[in-house]
Amino acid sequence: MSASALLIVLLAAPASAERLTDRARAGNVPSVGEGREVAPSGAARGASAGDPAEAGKAYAIAEEAVREKQVPAWARDLLAKHVLPALKQGCLAVIKVDEKDIPGSAAVYDSDLDAIKTPPIDVRDGASRAKTLHELVHAGQDGAKKGQMREDSEADAYAVQVEYLLRAAEVMKEAEGGLVGVTAPNVSGLGAVDRLLVYRYAAANVKAGRADLNDFSDSSGMKFKGDATPDVRQYFENMASTMESSAKNEWAMATNLGAMAGSGIRNTKEFLEKDGLTRCR
Repeated sequence: MSASALLIVLLAAPASAERLTDRARAGNVPSVGEGREVAPSGAARGASAGDPAEAGKAYAIAEEAVREKQVPAWARDLLAKHVLPALKQGCLAVIKVDEKDIPGSAAVYDSDLDAIKTPPIDVRDGASRAKTLHELVHAGQDGAKKGQMREDSEADAYAVQVEYLLRAAEVMKEAEGGLVGVTAPNVSGLGAVDRLLVYRYAAANVKAGRADLNDFSDSSGMKFKGDATPDVRQYFENMASTMESSAKNEWAMATNLGAMAGSGIRNTKEFLEKDGLTRCR
């Protein structure tokens, strides 16, 4: 994809669209996703090509997420080391599909094809960007040969999806030393995974002597603004532990893994052997 073609993709991007557009005009955005043949599931390799425009969108989303620290550090590492180079080379493909082609899923990563199958990515929509990052994390797990049980793989990817939206809403902001500040009037209305992340980060902040990074309240009615007492740290840790079961149910439903496991299509305890992004070799 030429810089001028990718420019069209980036014009509608959120927040930092102007910076991304400037980079595209300057020719600093690499050609993405061209020249490699990718087959949809059930078809022979080489039957169809990934979509360069969709790959360009995925690259722009991932590159911005790394540069602007919109996802946690471990996810940025996967994206920077494995996903961005593979998208640039064209050996990680993005195949545009209809929703009916991936029943029960918003998007899927096909590890056999080293390809993401997704309806058209809308770079203007936060949920679409977050969903794309979810699948890019799966690609990064594959590239890193990070063997995991299926449920752990999904939990990690969904946590990135959720945290991306929390950081975009400025509920979370990365601080020095890998800490993450939490700022919100009240977190009780957030989802279970959101609150699990909030309490984990809040506990880590207190443990590191940076309770000043916490500025929020919850359903307890307490205001946690700079409170560094041991009792508060214990409260955060207890709340995180309490949220784990609800969070697991939430991501299982959101990713449809729970339904697929119940019907026998998927085994949550299945160990996924990751063989790397083989088309990049």
